[in-house]
Amino acid sequence: MGQKPPSDRTTHWWSTELPAGPNEAFVNIANSKEIDGAFREIFPEDNYEVECIEGMNEIYVACQSGNKANSDTVFYMKHVDGPYGIFPFCHVYRCLAGVSPNQLINTQFTLNYKDFTLSTGDVLGFDYNREIHLIRHNEGAKNTVPRIVLKLHYVVYPRCLKPWGKLLSHLTMRYNQAARALFLATIDTNTYHSKFMSYWVLYGTMITHWTQNFFGFNNIAMVAILAGIATYAGKYEIFLYSTSYIHYCIYICTYYHRADGVAKISYGEFKRNCVFWKMFAVTQAFAIYAYNLTTKNGLNSSFDVDKLDYASLLMIVTGFSLASAAANALGWDRTYFGWELGHLPGKFITDWPYGPRGVPHPMIVGGVLGWAGLHKLEGLRLDYPYLALGHIALYLAHMAQEHLAIYANGKIQKEVKKA
Repeated sequence: MGQKPPSDRTTHWWSTELPAGPNEAFVNIANSKEIDGAFREIFPEDNYEVECIEGMNEIYVACQSGNKANSDTVFYMKHVDGPYGIFPFCHVYRCLAGVSPNQLINTQFTLNYKDFTLSTGDVLGFDYNREIHLIRHNEGAKNTVPRIVLKLHYVVYPRCLKPWGKLLSHLTMRYNQAARALFLATIDTNTYHSKFMSYWVLYGTMITHWTQNFFGFNNIAMVAILAGIATYAGKYEIFLYSTSYIHYCIYICTYYHRADGVAKISYGEFKRNCVFWKMFAVTQAFAIYAYNLTTKNGLNSSFDVDKLDYASLLMIVTGFSLASAAANALGWDRTYFGWELGHLPGKFITDWPYGPRGVPHPMIVGGVLGWAGLHKLEGLRLDYPYLALGHIALYLAHMAQEHLAIYANGKIQKEVKKA
């Protein structure tokens, strides 16, 4: 505060710019056993390395107002800090350590359904390249001094992948330094150039958030990699089969790895990934189904009524309508394990197709019937004989998992059911 930071804009100092005394205090906090212990709860020391990235560390002083027409506005927008969310196996974490009293500024994580108002002594860590967040002002709250936090950064990587982790650390540090330079250059919009660049910062932030929120950069990267492999091999089947069953793997693994009825995951990201891969699989299957109802006339294709399979269509409509009715009765969050993962309280659903006169496991039964209808179409069945059968087998496997309460702490769940 002796540096008299302005109240209408944020202020930043790299930790390496600090005098000896404050720098020593900064380093002691960055390397504290409390922060390391928090990482070790998730990343065991025997398997993972946690290293501080000193080139990214800084002191951050918040401004007292937001939503201005400069690059400070990005903090009040939903955003992801870094671009390397597609980097597998390794993570860069940003930890915010509060060093001043704060009641005004709240940090919200939209896909995690959590928010925190950090004050003196509080530390919050999140994935720099993956987690969507923003800050907002708590209504009616005021700060007597500006909110001051230390931004501490750590790369986490499996010990067997040290070069890969070091690469992510270097790339993220260089990006952060470049982004900070751009940010500082656009924080003052008194010139046309800085104003123009600030708009690019804001629009780029919006596009990045939209992409990560609805698709996920890791999902997009996986589609691109699988498409490249299939193209190189010259076989669409590789792409089709490798992208059709991922959502079942997410269902089964997440359901299994619950801890005492709660999965320690980002629930919003879980839903996003499930929906992304399910829609990707269904879209491909229906496109293939529609293609098999056409006849080629030279370079053109036209609908061929003689290829219609009315029994197949009836099974598809009935099955997926039943599954949709089940999802509507449960609601979006309960459909995606909202209760099982501890996101929602328990509730007995009686709306049809549940209840005394309903259908046992209507969502899965409907899905199985719908995929059986797709399999019945001769052209699809001959071209891709295992496509629908794979969906049916995984649906039934997951139904057995739910019915038998097969997961890591299944004993606890069974005792609750008996009670």
